[in-house]
Amino acid sequence: MKFETKTFHTAKVSKYDFDSLPDFDAIGKQIDKVIKEHYINRKIAIRCISSDDHPDFNITDLILKIKEVGTDRYDPRRVGDRYDNIEGKNIDIFALDFHVLPDAEMMKYLIEPFYSWPIKFGRNPIKIDLVIVYDLNQLEMVEHQYIGRDDLKKDGFVFKYPDRKAEALLGIIKIENLI
Repeated sequence: MKFETKTFHTAKVSKYDFDSLPDFDAIGKQIDKVIKEHYINRKIAIRCISSDDHPDFNITDLILKIKEVGTDRYDPRRVGDRYDNIEGKNIDIFALDFHVLPDAEMMKYLIEPFYSWPIKFGRNPIKIDLVIVYDLNQLEMVEHQYIGRDDLKKDGFVFKYPDRKAEALLGIIKIENLI
């Protein structure tokens, strides 16, 4: 079976803004549909980002940069949110892993924390507008733990082949509002 690599897609979603509480389930299903159209039966890792976190790039140039280097972590001097952990383990990216099956629900679990966690800490919610899809076979999970927490997190990953990160990239999905 031949799979697409480094492709770009658009997911058009209904009313994804913060004027009111977003319908995470409905928005998630709309993005899930695009993921299933292109990655069904694949084991993938999904990383969500906001282009607002990359003020030096417009969204088109950011997509091109990610396709070129394989990640939005293109500047090793740039400090990322939540990359510190008790053990000091290296983490290249945070993502969640999924087996893309016809009944899989994926994105609602990723969108909602970008809304609720910043609010919990007195910050503005984050609207994701890019979904980066990786081949899970080209990543290794890094179990880690945050200071003050007892649970082990399984959302950290390193690239198996650090000099070939772009090869792990399957595609990028741009999220746009229908209206």
